[in-house]
Amino acid sequence: MPKRLLKNNAIKWTVVLAALFVLASLFLETQTIIVILNGAFAGVSAAVLVAYRKLVWAALWDWKEYNGARQMALGIFCLWIAFEIQRAYSILFRVVENTDWLRSIPFIPLSIFFAIIGGVLQITASEYDFGPFSSRDKKTLWSAGIIGTVVAIVLIYIQAV
Repeated sequence: MPKRLLKNNAIKWTVVLAALFVLASLFLETQTIIVILNGAFAGVSAAVLVAYRKLVWAALWDWKEYNGARQMALGIFCLWIAFEIQRAYSILFRVVENTDWLRSIPFIPLSIFFAIIGGVLQITASEYDFGPFSSRDKKTLWSAGIIGTVVAIVLIYIQAV
């Protein structure tokens, strides 16, 4: 197995990029790294949104049967919209000098909303065989829902106190 991993170009590039990140973090300030990565991430998320646009359009407007693959595409698209909104907020936060007004604009709740919708769409995508992740039975989904609800209630309580 390790020999196969070493032959995988995606893994090689991931290791190289991770090493470059560690090296950059030794010489650059955190704020500089955030600015660089915000730009890169905004570009990658825009590329993902463009790449999935046809699948999403078909999932929303095509008359063919709605299936798990279409739902998964919608879920992925929603998550990347959330990521794009978060990057826009982070970039805006660093560009604007007086950031007090940024604390109450709807960017963050909107991105959280899209992330929740995207996650739910992905978790509940039926008939979507994704190798080892295809066994999403109802007990697992209910367990995840209960754990998520408990975590949400605890966080709401902690933040209210």
